[in-house]
Amino acid sequence: VSGTGTVVDPYVIEGRNISGAGHGYCIYIGNTTDYFTLANCTLHHSNGVGKAPWANDVGLILYNVSRGRVFNVTSYSGTWAGMFMRDSDNNSICNSTVRNNGYDGIVLQYCNDCRISNNTIYSSGIEIHLYTSVRNTVSNNTITGGSYGVDMWTGANSNSILNNTIKTTNHGVRLYQCSYNVISGNSVELGYNGIWLERDDLNNLIFKNNCSSHVFYGIRLESGSNSNVLANNTCLD
Repeated sequence: VSGTGTVVDPYVIEGRNISGAGHGYCIYIGNTTDYFTLANCTLHHSNGVGKAPWANDVGLILYNVSRGRVFNVTSYSGTWAGMFMRDSDNNSICNSTVRNNGYDGIVLQYCNDCRISNNTIYSSGIEIHLYTSVRNTVSNNTITGGSYGVDMWTGANSNSILNNTIKTTNHGVRLYQCSYNVISGNSVELGYNGIWLERDDLNNLIFKNNCSSHVFYGIRLESGSNSNVLANNTCLD
């Protein structure tokens, strides 16, 4: 590890190939506001723990951190997830590959003002999962397979889901009890529902999305999802 943790000289971890087999994670970074960069690493096969305190069987864990940058990191074959962030603000995960994890690709819980951009994510259950997380940007990702492309759950408010390409997921973008989000410029193809506001989703702006070739609906609103604005979307069989 190099650097001093400042904005001009962040801590840098790079060029590592780490197996988490039997340990439950490959890299854990917690309880710091120092600047850091994790780059050009491969994290794989996190398993063997299956319990808290922070997360279980995940390639990368960021817990209670800010000012972190994850760049060009590959994380695969975690029993639960590829990357997990909790109680963390102002971090970014960019230009990385997250694939073939057991349940989730990238997870944000109670995280604000983070950026998830230009990643390739595929073949996990939920590819990007936001839970009670606010003002995050999920943009320009390529997402393939899985049950949900971007899944936003209970209190994931005021996020921007922009210009993602989502294919062959069961549900491209799902909201459940979420408000004031912007969903725009996404291409969602080949699933059951393209964009799905499942329950009590309010005041969301959904515009200029292309949703095509879905079994049920291109855009679906139900169960108390009111005061949303839909404009200039294209939905094709």
